[in-house]
Amino acid sequence: MEEQAGEAAQKQAGEPPVVYICPNCGAQLVTDSVTAASFCVFCGSPAIFPQQLTGGFTPQYVIPFQYKREDVLARLKEICKKKKLLPRDFTQASHIEKVTGVYVPFWLFDCRAQGDLSARAQRVRTWRDSNYNYTETTHYAVERSGSSQFSKIPADGSAKMDDAIMDALEPFDYNGLLPFQMAYLSGYLAERYDQTSQQVQERMEERVRRTLRGLLEETVQGYTAKQVESCHVNIDVTKREYALLPVWVLATKYRDKYYMFTMNGQTGKIVGRYPVSWAKAALWFGGVTAAVAAAVFLGGLLL
Repeated sequence: MEEQAGEAAQKQAGEPPVVYICPNCGAQLVTDSVTAASFCVFCGSPAIFPQQLTGGFTPQYVIPFQYKREDVLARLKEICKKKKLLPRDFTQASHIEKVTGVYVPFWLFDCRAQGDLSARAQRVRTWRDSNYNYTETTHYAVERSGSSQFSKIPADGSAKMDDAIMDALEPFDYNGLLPFQMAYLSGYLAERYDQTSQQVQERMEERVRRTLRGLLEETVQGYTAKQVESCHVNIDVTKREYALLPVWVLATKYRDKYYMFTMNGQTGKIVGRYPVSWAKAALWFGGVTAAVAAAVFLGGLLL
């Protein structure tokens, strides 16, 4: 069923906009082929398109929003006040109040992973007598094997969303997963997936490989130095589930550049990138220091 739905999603990626009629005021709503919930820009009424979430596109689970729009604005403004290099006019209402709640499609994977790691290690011992200093280096070939179970590893199924930002919003509390009901979408935007679980599985597997390699490396202890020569990880996906997870999004254009802030709609965790006032940077740091500090400021995600 998922493969059929995935083929349908790929076909619809090139389709023209879809037009719906607002049941409250009769206005025409123009959206794309993956939007499952929106709101009327004329009367503000929620607009849910249930036909977008049928068949293989029907989510199994949803985590409802726990933070309201006013909570997001308050948190963003509070954080912006603490950013010394932020341009003063960036916090104006025209920039910071464009906040939208979006139910983002995620695939949740369960899997088993088995790994084998080979490394070289050295143990160095030094001592001295009345005449000489001695150094003894013993070399070791180290082999490690291990396995681990992983549950509900998330990977977003939306081509529109930045994967790194979605990853940075984790973790979600899966105790809040509820069986999907259309009523949860009211008042929010929602999308069905346009990337199948097969298309995002490699991203998930790379995370598993890094995690298991790290666990195996941690067992190589008691040596002065070590060098990993190889690490092979086999992954067996045992379950894949489809859920809609809550994300608040502020996408704003400031001085011809786009900036995005996102907030985990369940936990309140905020991730974003900020513009830098070069005038403030020069005053704060001066010369080259300002450029370096600003580059670092721009390059990282705010967690």
